[in-house]
Amino acid sequence: MRVCLLTHVFPAQPKDIPGTFVKELARNLARRGHVVHVVTPWVAGSPLEETCDGLVIHRFRHWGSFPTRLGALKRIPWGTFASFLFCWSRQAMRVVRTYDLEIIHAYWVAPAGLVGVVAGRLTKRPVVSTAAGTDIHTLPKRPLLRVVIRWTLKRLDGLIALGTAMRAKTTSLGMATERTQMILEDAGIDPAFRVPPRPPSASLRLLFVGRLVRPKRLDTLLAALPAVLARHPDTRLRIVGDGEERKTLAALARDLGVAGAMEFAGACAHDDLPRHFAESDLFVYPTENEGLPTAIAEAMMAGLAIVASPVGGIPDQIRDGREGLWAPFDDPAAWSRAILKLLADPAERQRLGENARAFAEREFSSNRITEKVEAVYKEALDRSSR
Repeated sequence: MRVCLLTHVFPAQPKDIPGTFVKELARNLARRGHVVHVVTPWVAGSPLEETCDGLVIHRFRHWGSFPTRLGALKRIPWGTFASFLFCWSRQAMRVVRTYDLEIIHAYWVAPAGLVGVVAGRLTKRPVVSTAAGTDIHTLPKRPLLRVVIRWTLKRLDGLIALGTAMRAKTTSLGMATERTQMILEDAGIDPAFRVPPRPPSASLRLLFVGRLVRPKRLDTLLAALPAVLARHPDTRLRIVGDGEERKTLAALARDLGVAGAMEFAGACAHDDLPRHFAESDLFVYPTENEGLPTAIAEAMMAGLAIVASPVGGIPDQIRDGREGLWAPFDDPAAWSRAILKLLADPAERQRLGENARAFAEREFSSNRITEKVEAVYKEALDRSSR
């Protein structure tokens, strides 16, 4: 198949983390013999067009500054938004027509889905979209964005929903159930995350990987740490990632007296992440709103026991007591209890970690995920040819 992939965030440099999973899906499709063209915004220092890893990448310029984080869409001036959508749609149509591409895949329903539907209607190509989290759970809370998202969903030829909750939500917003396929991961997890278990040590290591922004609730995790340290004073928390909440979290850690037990490691290249998992005993992921976090899937492949908030698609990944434990995103006492339970019981940590890895190897392989995406493409193409 000849695929046009639309995404407003795509790695421009090897060290870039946002959009890594989109690039990995595109590379997987190319490895399986598909022609893949990516249309994405231009970023400083990158060429307007290039061929890389079997992909043809087309970048477009636009007026104003457009954020990579979906939650920030609510604050973009309408003039900037309109310029962005117009330039993206024009570039997408040019690429589809020039290279005679067969199908458009938009990451995510907003804003790429809207661009995809416009470009698809004008070029007579079927359009599928991936619904990930913020685009469906948060943005529709704004009346105008809700109208746009509902309009887009009703005109898609296919939808990939990351999890049971996402599928139910898109259906409630107007997406036809028969056109929706549920997948538990975007692109599959690199086998490099299948790291050996950390040798036993008196110093127990907790790990969080993600952007330091809402809806992540690291404030809850930090509030749980004093009770953990009272029982296990050698415990250490490593936070890998960066974002607008970092200074606030650092100040909170000082106020709680836990700064000495923490490490803000900052953002790192995706290839460096397996090392952090290999140096950890327990993965923690407090959040109040999610699709299907790639970081949890990576922790599962690494064989780590996990404590996470049961929101969004997380219950599709982690079953309470099977691959990890659940703790509400706003309950520090529940978090401290769950962490203490696993820190005190190495055998239980091992059992949960082994279950997590077995689930990941079964459900998150690149071939399995890519085959499901190909099936969505085929159904959309068949539907559009009738």
